[in-house]
Amino acid sequence: MSNFYFQFFANSDVGVGYKKTNEDAFITGKKILGVFDGLGGIPGGGLASQFASNFIKKYLEASGGKFKSPKRFLKSIFIKAHQELIKLGKSDKFLANMATTATTAILFKNNLYITHVGDCRAYIKKDKSVIQLTVDHSPPRSIDPYLLYSYLGGAQREIPRLDLVTYKPKEGEILIINSDGITDNLSKKEFQDIVVNNSNLSSLGLNLIRKAKKNNFKPDNMTVVVGRITS
Repeated sequence: MSNFYFQFFANSDVGVGYKKTNEDAFITGKKILGVFDGLGGIPGGGLASQFASNFIKKYLEASGGKFKSPKRFLKSIFIKAHQELIKLGKSDKFLANMATTATTAILFKNNLYITHVGDCRAYIKKDKSVIQLTVDHSPPRSIDPYLLYSYLGGAQREIPRLDLVTYKPKEGEILIINSDGITDNLSKKEFQDIVVNNSNLSSLGLNLIRKAKKNNFKPDNMTVVVGRITS
């Protein structure tokens, strides 16, 4: 049996509107993809997303894929990142509530393991359909477009809610992970049409960002990471 890996493309854009800096971050690799969105309106959001992305990628790469339980290992890394962000916040009052969302995916023994906290999203493109693999940790946008139930770091001192999703991919399927700056600025149909009609990874990612920027319903940073399952 062939060993799956990602062919990938990633891009991040500051977006159009009030944000002058990009508080999103992403990680890429043949076995790992992820998107992190620093909480806006809170000092240190960009630092939180960069810190968490670097911390999680470092631990995953250092492991060399040598762990018995991917879910247990991933959960422990996310909890450590959460605790380290809180420590970092305590060292500087200005950064006391710094926090970030995080959605990562790793390939291990030809299974896809997704760890998710917040409102970035992971989707899989399967033939001509698009399947959402994660659930937002927030109320419907019509109720409150800014409230999050769970994230890494911040004032939330207890262990955050973490969703662990396992998916058995087939070769050729495409994983999409994006920040809420994409999904908040595209209708469901617009998102699905772009994903279904673009098989080239860079075209898929860039067209999602272009259309989201054009719509600009809710000004925000916009980040997309896409990976084709390849053997």
